[in-house]
Amino acid sequence: MYQHLCCAQVPGVTPTSGLSGGAYTLTLAQLGWNGTAILAFWRSIVDEGKARLGADMLGRLNALSVWALQEALPADLSNVYSRMRIAVSQLDGSKTTFNNSASWVIDKWEGRDDLISNLLGTSYLPCFSGPTTYTIFRNQPVLDGAFGNGFKQMCPAGNTNNCIKVASWHVGPLGSTTCDQRCGSDRVAAKCAVPARTDINPVLYKNNTKLVDRWLLSEVQLRCPEKDWQGLEPYPLPYYVPHASTPPDIYPGRFNPLPVWPPGSNTTLLACEWQNFAMDPPLDRFDEFLEMTYRLGYKDAVSWHAAQL
Repeated sequence: MYQHLCCAQVPGVTPTSGLSGGAYTLTLAQLGWNGTAILAFWRSIVDEGKARLGADMLGRLNALSVWALQEALPADLSNVYSRMRIAVSQLDGSKTTFNNSASWVIDKWEGRDDLISNLLGTSYLPCFSGPTTYTIFRNQPVLDGAFGNGFKQMCPAGNTNNCIKVASWHVGPLGSTTCDQRCGSDRVAAKCAVPARTDINPVLYKNNTKLVDRWLLSEVQLRCPEKDWQGLEPYPLPYYVPHASTPPDIYPGRFNPLPVWPPGSNTTLLACEWQNFAMDPPLDRFDEFLEMTYRLGYKDAVSWHAAQL
């Protein structure tokens, strides 16, 4: 399955780094879960959401994630803590904008609840994961790890040549003018609508954790749904760190074509359409969608391995 995951691994042995949904996947993989079991984990979140919330899951995904993680993770995770690194993007409490978030890579946890909080933070998208524009991890305002971290921050000692870099988003020419015309310029898309950050902020902000309600940032915490941001700051979503700044080893479209969607059609997905699934997955055909992404990820991993021989 494609997620933001930095390093391939042997469970409990090989160091791994990840952010966003990839951090969930690497945590389960470190515990020895195979691909089929991890696929079932993601499916359970959506199935539970459909059963409890119907079509009203937007802004409530983290609540479903808490349930799934509490069910999946054992009480004692001490045997895998030293093998993992998970990134979040820390925000500046003195501003009312989400841009220029700081890179924050965590490699130690106080227990399962601390790890779960980290996982919720690394995958937090404004008004999508929860009902607020950002969330709190260790009394700090944070967002999805992709806003403030690149592969250099994720790979051990910053050595991008010493880890297998996996990206969930297509990198290449399929994100183009054609992509704009089919997807629309207001959507998250490769080379279509995402302004790229050109640098990483490696220094954490010194937010006063005792006066959280006095952060200027708190003025925009409840600005949901996202349509209410129109004409206001912060708008649009903060810039991502582009994968192209450090080319990934494995990403959709490098070794194998992007898949056909919907199944049975003759339409090959464009890069922007693939990426739009991250924010707008086809819930009415979610099982097919999961199987499609899993098969492509597995096929690309096999192709990458063959290319190394």
